[in-house]
Amino acid sequence: ALMKLFQFRVLRLQIICALLMVFGFLPALSGCGEIAEGFGFDDGPGNVEIARIDTPKLDKGKTLRRIGFGSCADQSKSQNIWTTLLNADPDAFVFMGDNVYGDVTSPDLRELIGAYNDLSASRPFTRFADDVPILPIWDDHDYGLNDGGADFEHRELSEQIFLSFWDVDGDDPRRSRDGLYRSF
Repeated sequence: ALMKLFQFRVLRLQIICALLMVFGFLPALSGCGEIAEGFGFDDGPGNVEIARIDTPKLDKGKTLRRIGFGSCADQSKSQNIWTTLLNADPDAFVFMGDNVYGDVTSPDLRELIGAYNDLSASRPFTRFADDVPILPIWDDHDYGLNDGGADFEHRELSEQIFLSFWDVDGDDPRRSRDGLYRSF
């Protein structure tokens, strides 16, 4: 049941290390090992408060030896998986989308903001986020529309909510262009 709630995999380094080197996460031929409450609030649209998660920054000079991967964290369900993940002691965590299930019906995206606020209220999640750099990307449910795409009418606002929640720095390129893609 826990795996249905949150798809998490600890993967062997042979595959991940190669990808990390290709994308510049790790220097080539680095000695790869095995991969295996702090929040604030911003004013959101319509003065709805958006929780802000300030995770530790990724130290690009550090060789990552253990990276967690996960997705599909339904904020309305138990978030105890974060305690298990914290005990695995990852150097970083790649949150591969559906970080929340915030499908919207309102033009001010209150449902999406509420979903992020619910996640931030989870003590297991905030303990994890206090200690582990989280590298989030978004998918349809944290975008605000199941199977939504570029034609989603609230795309820009949804992007701003994501950037606010994950406390993305003001000088980060994602703040000045469309899309949330990034490289390291």
